[in-house]
Formats: sequence, structure tokens, C-alpha cells
Amino acid sequence: EQMEGEPFYWSPPVAAGGKVYINGLGGGGVTSAIDGATGDLLWQHGTFDGTDGCVAVADHVVYEAEACDQLTALNALSGAELWFHAGNCTGGGGAAPAAYGGMVWERDWAEGNIIVDSSGNETGSFAGDAIPAFDAGTAFYQANGTVSAVDIASDTLRWSFSGDVQICTSPVVARGGGQLYVAFTSGKVY
Repeated sequence: EQMEGEPFYWSPPVAAGGKVYINGLGGGGVTSAIDGATGDLLWQHGTFDGTDGCVAVADHVVYEAEACDQLTALNALSGAELWFHAGNCTGGGGAAPAAYGGMVWERDWAEGNIIVDSSGNETGSFAGDAIPAFDAGTAFYQANGTVSAVDIASDTLRWSFSGDVQICTSPVVARGGGQLYVAFTSGKVY
């Protein structure tokens, strides 16, 4: 399928539920849903600023995040807008959001990182330079060279780890939640 509507497709596509979702950027932005089997375009949803990040998909909802805490929730089947959360500015950029347990984590360079509930209401904030990972009610954040495990319900720190130098990856949960991996600029993986 030749994508039309925007000149740039910098973020990776996301596959979920037999569909492939991709963000385009240029004259604003567009989120597109493509049938994974046929390659047919199923729907497109235009956005004001566009984003450099990919979407998150959870519970039949597609989340698209732009700078200035602009977060759009779209019905994964139809592309209909379910809700829109906006901050107090506009601007380019945006990063991939993360969805877990009915909440969405959005990283934003302009107004700060926020957590929103499944209705688009702000519920908190978090420190994170990379997309967080999740397991069993715990969020794993990477910020300022440290990875931290935070209990989501109580927002309390469970543990943190700094390693030998700067962390250069997002945290990754593996082995059924039994291990967390991060890599450092020294070439070491912990």
C-alpha cells in the first residue's frame, strides 16, 4: 500500500488485532489503520501537529500523542475519536505513548510527562526519558541515568538502579515479569 496524505512516516508501524497502525507527519499529522492481511486502508484520522512517535494500542483503542500533552484516543475498528486531551500550547514533536491497566503514559518535552485515565482525565505525572515498561502493577521508568520501579496504585518507589554510566535504552520486562533489562552506554546490559 502506498501511503498518502503526509510526506513523512518516521515512526515504526504498530500491529495489533489484525491491523497495522502508522503515523504520518508533514502538514499536521495523520494516523492510519491498514488491514494486515490485504493492505487496504481502513481509516485515517487527521491530527493538528503530528508526532514523531508511534501509537499505542490497548483494549481496542489507539492512542496518538503529540507535543504539548495532546493525546487522542481513537476506536481501533472505526477510527472514531473517543476523546482528546490537550495541554496549553501547540508544537511539533511528540513521542510514543504507553498504555497499561486502563491508563496512558505520555512523554512530553514541552509540558511534562502525564498519566491519563481511560476517559482522558489527567491522574498524575512521572519522570521518564524513555517509554516505560509495566508488569504486575509496577511501572518501570528510565530517567536521568536511573531505572526506577514504581507501584502504580500508590505511586511509591519500590527500588531504583543506576548501573555504571548512562542508560541508553527503555526498560524491557522479560521472563513473565521475572526480569527487567536495560542497556548502558558502556555496552553492558543489566
